[in-house]
Order: sequence, then C-alpha cells, then structure tokens
Amino acid sequence: YKNGEGAIGSSPKSGLGSQVQRDDATLAARNSLSQNIDIKVQSVISQTRQRLIEQGIVGASELGTLQTQNAARQMVNQRLKNSRPIKQWKDPESEELYVWVIIEQVDLDRMAGDIHGKVIRKQLKDASKEHSDTIKNTFDEEFEKQFSQ
Repeated sequence: YKNGEGAIGSSPKSGLGSQVQRDDATLAARNSLSQNIDIKVQSVISQTRQRLIEQGIVGASELGTLQTQNAARQMVNQRLKNSRPIKQWKDPESEELYVWVIIEQVDLDRMAGDIHGKVIRKQLKDASKEHSDTIKNTFDEEFEKQFSQ
C-alpha cells in the first residue's frame, strides 16, 4: 500500500449474517497486518542492534532480548488500533468476503517514534549522550528500509 501498510483477510459465507462475516474478515486482515508489521519491526530492531554493535555502542547487545521484542510488539498493537478497512469484495460464486485493511504511514511513523523512544532508548540507557543521534539515525534508516515503498 503506497501510503502505509495493508493486508487482506477473508471469511467464508456465514449463516450468522453479513456483519459477522465482515467482522471475521476484518479480524483476519488485522491479524495478517499485525504479523507483517511485527516481522518488519523485529527485523528493524535486529539490524539496528547489529549495526550498533559494529559501531561499539554500549548496551546494543541488549536490543535482542525478549523484553525488547515484547515491548515493541506492544507498540505495534497500540498503533494497529488505527488500522481500518477501506475496501471489501465478495466472490460472487463462493460468497467469500475479502476485506482490505490498512494502516497509514503517519501511524507507522508514530510507531517508529514510540519504539525508538520507549524501547530502544530505554534499552540503551547506558549509551552515552554522544551516541544518541547515532542510535536514532541507525534505527530510522533501518525502519525506512523495511517500510519504504
């Protein structure tokens, strides 16, 4: 999706009605979107960690911890609340419903800021002030690589 990230979810025809089918398809799309973003964020953190270790930044090895991963996932989940369905399509033969859910780039950028500020900076609290720009720039570069169009 050129203005953010998107995912498709689907739901088979339901005897419980079209609203339940739409809710199920939207939930499936959000789950897929969450997984896609989580994988990208974990890659950003991993690449940032590796680059900071190579640069000799104190505490960089801490970025790979389960605590960091869980904190980043929490930030992703908070931002996914802003995801929204923008299109749907029903297969005329099977009546399976497909829903396209997106999260805008502005929310991805805010998520990056949250992760940097509340996760990475906290994990690297031992890094000296002189490295703060290096840490932020390295994270921003890796984030841009993962989420650029």
